[in-house]
Amino acid sequence: MSHPADRSAARSYSRRINIRLFALTLIILAGAAAFASWRALDAFERELVPEIEQKSITVGQSVNDLIEKALSIGVPFQQMVGMEQFLGDARAPHPEIRYLAISSTEGGLLYKSISSSSSMPDELPGIARQVIDGNHLKWAELEDYQNTALPITFDGKTIGVLHVGVERAFVRQTISEILYDILVVLLISLLVTFEVLLIIVAISITTPIRLMDNVADRLREGDFSLAVLHRSNDEIGRFLEAFNATIRSINESYDGLLNKVRSLQQKIGNRVVSKEVEDILAGVQERFRFFSSEGPRRQLRESSLINIRTPLFIFIFAEELSRPFFPIYVKELYAPIPGLTPEMVIGLPISVFMLMVAIATPFAGSWADRYGPRRVFMIGIVPAVIGFIGTGLALSLYDLLFWRCLCAFGYATIYIACQGYIADNTDSSNRAQGMAIFMGGVFAAGICGAAIGGILADRIGFRLTFFVSTALALLAAILVVNLIDPQPPRTDRAPKRGLRFGDFITVLGNTRFLALLLLGAIPGKIILTGFLFYLAPLYLKLLGDNQSTIGRVLMAYGIVTILMTPVFAKLADKLGAHRWFVGLGTAISGLGLIGILYQQSTISVLAGVIMLGLGHAMSISPQLAMVPEICAREVAEIGQTTVLSVFRLIERMGSVVGPFIVAALIGAFGYSGAMAGTGILISSAGVLFLAVFLGFAASGSSKGSKS
Repeated sequence: MSHPADRSAARSYSRRINIRLFALTLIILAGAAAFASWRALDAFERELVPEIEQKSITVGQSVNDLIEKALSIGVPFQQMVGMEQFLGDARAPHPEIRYLAISSTEGGLLYKSISSSSSMPDELPGIARQVIDGNHLKWAELEDYQNTALPITFDGKTIGVLHVGVERAFVRQTISEILYDILVVLLISLLVTFEVLLIIVAISITTPIRLMDNVADRLREGDFSLAVLHRSNDEIGRFLEAFNATIRSINESYDGLLNKVRSLQQKIGNRVVSKEVEDILAGVQERFRFFSSEGPRRQLRESSLINIRTPLFIFIFAEELSRPFFPIYVKELYAPIPGLTPEMVIGLPISVFMLMVAIATPFAGSWADRYGPRRVFMIGIVPAVIGFIGTGLALSLYDLLFWRCLCAFGYATIYIACQGYIADNTDSSNRAQGMAIFMGGVFAAGICGAAIGGILADRIGFRLTFFVSTALALLAAILVVNLIDPQPPRTDRAPKRGLRFGDFITVLGNTRFLALLLLGAIPGKIILTGFLFYLAPLYLKLLGDNQSTIGRVLMAYGIVTILMTPVFAKLADKLGAHRWFVGLGTAISGLGLIGILYQQSTISVLAGVIMLGLGHAMSISPQLAMVPEICAREVAEIGQTTVLSVFRLIERMGSVVGPFIVAALIGAFGYSGAMAGTGILISSAGVLFLAVFLGFAASGSSKGSKS
C-alpha cells in the first residue's frame, strides 16, 4: 500500500535540494558578477577620459589641417567666409562635442559653433593666451566642460587657438549608461542562470528522485515489474542503477524459484500436491507482480514540465530581442502605401504579425493534438528561423511584411505546441502549476529580450540582432530534440471541435460578454501593441534615447507584470471582485500615459510603461476568470473551451488594430498627444466598464443570462 507521508517526505526533500542549490548558485553568481562588473566599470572610468581627450585632439587636428590648407592658398585667417558653418559640420557627427571655437592670438573669439543648449566658458581667452605663450596643446576643465585647446600654426608661427569642448555631463552620462547596461546584464544573467539551473536540476536531481519515489510506491504495493529509466554517470545515476539492479535481482530470484517449483512438480507427480503448489503460486502472483521472463521489462519515466520551459524561454527571448527597435527598423525601410499615412505604414508589420498569430493559432492547436508537441514545435521552428533571417536581410517594406508573417506563423505554432505539452503532462490537480511554469518562462523571456535586444542593437546594429535571434531559435530546436520525447501520431484522440460561426453568434448575444470584450480585453491589447510595441520605441528615439535605454524602459513592463500578476490574481480571487480589478486595472493602465502632458521626457514614458504593467497585472487574470462567470448559459451550451476560444480570438483583434489607432492619433496630435490620447481612451474604457457592470448589478441580472 502507498504511504502518502513517505511520498510527501521525498518531495519535500527534493524541494529542499532545489531551494538550497538555487540559492547557493545564485548567491555565488551574483557575487562574482557584481565583482566583475565593478572592476569593468572602474577600468572603463579610467580609460574614458583619455579616450575623450584623444578624440578631441583627432577632431581638432582635422579642423586645423583644413584651416592650414585654406591659409596656404592665401585665405586671410580672420576673413574666412563660412567658417562657422564648417565648424558646425565638423561638430555634428560628435554630439558629445558641445562647441568648437577659434581664438585669435589676443584671446578674442573669431569663429564658433555651439549647441543650442550650451554656452561658452568665460575662461577661453585666458586658456588661448597660455597656449600661444607655450605653443603647445592644453587640456583643462572649464565650468561644465572639458576643453582641449590646440594651437593653429602657419609658417612656423602660432596664429590662433582651436578650442574643442566636451560637456562633462556627457562623461557622467556615458558612465551611467555603462553602469545601467552592466546592471541589466547582471539581472539577465541571473534570470538566464535560473532557467538553465531549472533544466539541469530537473533532469539530474528532481525528476530521478520523483521516479524513484514512484517506483518505491509500486514496490510497497507488491509491483516489482518496473525499473527507473534514467541514464547518467553521476552519483544519482549510479544509485538508480543499483536500485534497478536490486529490482532485477528480486525478479531473477522469483524466476529461479518458479523454475525450481515447476521442476519439483514434474518430479513428484502428485496431483494433490501440484494443485496446492499452483494455488500458492496463484496467490503470490495475485499479491505481487514481476517482470515477464519473455517480454520486455517495463521502465517508468516522467516528463518534466521544465523540459519545455527552457526551449520556450529561449525562443520567446529570440522574438523579444527586436522589441525595443522594431518600429525604428521599419521606419528605415519605409515605403508609401496608398490609403495609409506614414505612421500607419510603420505600424503595419506589427499589426500583420498579430493578425497572422490569430489566424495560425487554431491550426496549430489541431496539429498539436494530432502530431504531438515535439513535432509541432519543429514544424514551427522552420518558418520562424527563415523569418528571422529574412527580416535581418529585408530590403523593402514589402518583403519585411512577408518575413514577419513567417515569424508569426512559427511563433503561434511553437506557443501552442508548448501549451499542448503542458496539457498532455498535467491533470486537473496540477494544471494550474503547469501553466504557471509556462507563463513564467514567457514573462522572463520578455524581460530578458527587451533589455538585451536594446544593448545588442546599440553594439552590433539592427540586422545582426535578427541573426542572433536566428541562432537562439535554432538552439531552442536543439533543446527540444534532446529534451522532449517523440510521440507517434495521435489516433486515439478524437479531433477537437473547431470554432463555428454559430458559436460567435451564441456568445456575442451576451451583452456582459460584449462589455468585457469591448471595454476590458480589447482596450488592453490596443494599449499593449499600440503604445508599448509601437509608440514607446519611436517616441523614446525622438527624445534622443539610445537603444539600450529604450530596452531598459520596455523591460520595466515585464518586471512589474511578473512580480504583481500573482499578487493581484490571488487578491481578486480572495475578494471575489474580478470586475473591479478588470475595470480599475484598465483605467490605471491608461492613466500613466496621460502624464506625458505635464513633462515630455523619458521618465514620463517609463512611468507610463510601469503603470501599464501594473494595470495589466491587475486586469488580465480576472478577465479570464470572469468569462465563465458571466457566460454560464453559453458554457453549458457550447462548452467552456469554445467560449474561451471565442474570447481569445476576438481579443486578439485589439492587438491588430492597436498600432493603427495610435498611428492615427500621431498623425492628428503628434507623439505626445497620441500617447496622452491613448491613455485617455483606455482609462475611459475602464471607467465605463465599471459603470456598465455596476448597472448590470443594480438591474439584478443573473450571471450568464442574456440581455
